[in-house]
Amino acid sequence: MSDEQINQDFDDFDGPGVQEQPFADPTTYEALLQHPTLRGFRAHVLWEACSYIKSHPGCKLRDINAHLLDTYPHGRPSLYKLNGRMLEAFGIASHRIRQPELGFHSAGIYITGRGLLLLSGPKPQFKQDTPKLHPAEWALSPEISAMYAPRGARTPFYVEKDYPVNIATGLTVQRQLGLGGYLGKDEVMVLIDASQVKKVDDASTFRLHGGPVAFGYAEFMAGSMKVTVDVASVKVLGRRLKRSKGGE
Repeated sequence: MSDEQINQDFDDFDGPGVQEQPFADPTTYEALLQHPTLRGFRAHVLWEACSYIKSHPGCKLRDINAHLLDTYPHGRPSLYKLNGRMLEAFGIASHRIRQPELGFHSAGIYITGRGLLLLSGPKPQFKQDTPKLHPAEWALSPEISAMYAPRGARTPFYVEKDYPVNIATGLTVQRQLGLGGYLGKDEVMVLIDASQVKKVDDASTFRLHGGPVAFGYAEFMAGSMKVTVDVASVKVLGRRLKRSKGGE
């Protein structure tokens, strides 16, 4: 997911008029947290959205979502984004047209009484999402001649093979990579070339992994055979997966 996708405007909703839930309206902060209309979404995210809306009356959904993604920098964006239908269903805020006499000085999102009730108590407790280590973390700073091992018990490897190719001048042979077999988990491999390894570092990658990740294939010597292996299927020999300085 690109930066543009993450920051896209979600301001496309039906507006006021969403049918109210057939549940008694809560009158206390504690009752609101237990109310069925708030289930299925993270209460602390709704609290944070209310706090922003109260401080920025008339704001847009894209502004609310940008604030939420900044507040919660890691984890899937869908866990923190809101849309207009959700705000209406939760009853914490609603879209209003410009009505200065009612306090709505510009068209946008305004907090409701239920939103203020949610803000009357502390921000609900939550566990902050943390970056997930990528299995190819080691490939951000590969060490030529260092020893590595397959990550699984049946790791595929690729070798160069001769493949017949039918071209206009007749049948010929080209050497291409093809499946050569599988490596056992106790195999010891020596890295000989990582020049084809690529790095990706975008907003989505940062949210999920906290920094850049590597992908692609590298060449190793496994015994007397040269093999090509997906870098996500390899680990540093005798070392647990941990974040390297290159991935911070």
